[in-house]
Amino acid sequence: MTPKEYVEAKQDKYYHVKNEAEYNWLMKKLEKDGYKWFSGYEPKSLPYCQSFEVICIEEDHNFLITHVHFDWFKENRSGKTLIEVSTLMKQDDKIYMTDEEKAEFDYLREKATLFSALDTIHSAAASFPKLWRRIFYFSSEQQSIKQLEFSRAFANPDLIVVKKPDRWAYMLKKEFRELFMMNNYLYLGLGNSRSLDPEYHTQSEWQQVDNKIKVAFKRVYEVEK
Repeated sequence: MTPKEYVEAKQDKYYHVKNEAEYNWLMKKLEKDGYKWFSGYEPKSLPYCQSFEVICIEEDHNFLITHVHFDWFKENRSGKTLIEVSTLMKQDDKIYMTDEEKAEFDYLREKATLFSALDTIHSAAASFPKLWRRIFYFSSEQQSIKQLEFSRAFANPDLIVVKKPDRWAYMLKKEFRELFMMNNYLYLGLGNSRSLDPEYHTQSEWQQVDNKIKVAFKRVYEVEK
């Protein structure tokens, strides 16, 4: 099967890439989620070229990527949604919080410095349970990332977007992490892949997940990204 035949038969999600920066951002994202090019190469191993106008990924569980020209997409997939990578990149700059996290954040920002806020969250988990779980529940490496994110929000609260409870993240259950000897918390990701960061799905999207995969995950966040 040629890549074109593969696209016509299998692909279901399409990403519009307009420049090298958008391409590099998307390849980093797809590589982290376990995707490979149709040829077997890692996503970041192929340098950007202008023919990579529309990146395609399949919705089933092979985690494969290919690409088509924009004109081909318009002629053959006009009914499909074309996801703008530039929009995803802008969304990625935002810091999403639940109502409860935001309430705890606002209280601390009014009364504490950044250092004392983090120290208070760490030492008084019972008083700030939502932020404690957000920042300190993870591995040491992930804690550093979460503390940096909190610092960005503390410096610029305009980055915060309060999430609405109509999407959920799904974490790999503890027994499956132990079975596969995984130390990291893994979430259901893009195209039913694996992701180190929570990704949020509607109930309709969850219903489309293969039942064999569903049994390995549990719903953990009633929030929208």
